[in-house]
Amino acid sequence: MEDPISLFPLDYYDQSIDRWIKHIDPGYDKPLLSPEMNKRRLYMFYDHYLVSCFLWNPNYVKEVLQQSPPNDLKTEEQGLIDHFTNRPGRLVGYGVNFSLYI
Repeated sequence: MEDPISLFPLDYYDQSIDRWIKHIDPGYDKPLLSPEMNKRRLYMFYDHYLVSCFLWNPNYVKEVLQQSPPNDLKTEEQGLIDHFTNRPGRLVGYGVNFSLYI
């Protein structure tokens, strides 16, 4: 499987937003979302990232701490440490940006 960077190299795509959306185009300053939809999406964002699984939410903390092995916090964290620790004979890990995990 080919990596996406070689399939879609950024060199072929202009990174200046002015080339894609010109300030003289009609509707340039027209909002993409209605105020109601913008507000609704903002609340969805807050709910997803700051309420339902917020790290200090008592319900979330209780749920995480009540897990039993092999799904408990200690086993999960140790698995991550083992996975990303490069030892001789182990595969080297890379991130989504193709950088080496150290």
